[in-house]
Amino acid sequence: MTYLSANAAPQLVELIHEGRVEVDYLKVGSWMAPQTVASFDSGLPMVLHGTEVLSRGETFPQEALSKVNAWVALTRTPWLSEHLGFSCEEVRIAREMMPVLGTRLLSLDEARENICRNAKQLQAAIPVPLLLENLPRCLNHAHDHVCEPDFIARVLQETGCELLLDVAHARVSASILGYDVYDYLARLPLEKTVEIHVSGPREEGGILRDRHETMTQPDYEVLAYVLRHSSPKMVSLEYWKDKEALATQLVLLRGMLDGH
Repeated sequence: MTYLSANAAPQLVELIHEGRVEVDYLKVGSWMAPQTVASFDSGLPMVLHGTEVLSRGETFPQEALSKVNAWVALTRTPWLSEHLGFSCEEVRIAREMMPVLGTRLLSLDEARENICRNAKQLQAAIPVPLLLENLPRCLNHAHDHVCEPDFIARVLQETGCELLLDVAHARVSASILGYDVYDYLARLPLEKTVEIHVSGPREEGGILRDRHETMTQPDYEVLAYVLRHSSPKMVSLEYWKDKEALATQLVLLRGMLDGH
């Protein structure tokens, strides 16, 4: 069975209470306030997405690890997912995930070494599996190296972590790096996929960008391909903007998963 989840939002909780959608988990993040997470009255279990930067230059201090474990305990998540990591030591977690001013840019080998070291430390510190999420290739140096499929595959191999495959991120990275999206996906270890994120990217100024809009036909087609080549435990819809559009997408996704 593949579970269906979606971003925790008031619109989603309304749809659940109205009996219009069926989801199995609420997706929450450690960028949210704990009291906000506790306020979602849905009766559903939660799955946690974190905000740690695995390419950081230093190992995680105990205080940071304690905060991560507090989130794991609060949500009772079956696993923790984190962005795979960047090509700099510090990023601003925002729309394009830009390098922090003055941060040190990393070579390919330095990025891989930092990410692998910190992922192993984090995995050892938490009581649940750690999943690493592929990033969208944004046009800044924080995304050098780390969106290449061979880089992602090697990090997963060296850390022993499983994959959170973001389909929108894969479409964006493939487009900007010059891959056909299916060739890009074929270079990833899809058999390691535990969770899939889906949403709709959009073209802006001739460039495909990660925008968390409604899914379109290409998004469903790529998801169908991934489902044929993997056995994920969960598909998570990362959309929250319009209640009716949210309902439509969740019904379609539930139908896909029930037929998978």
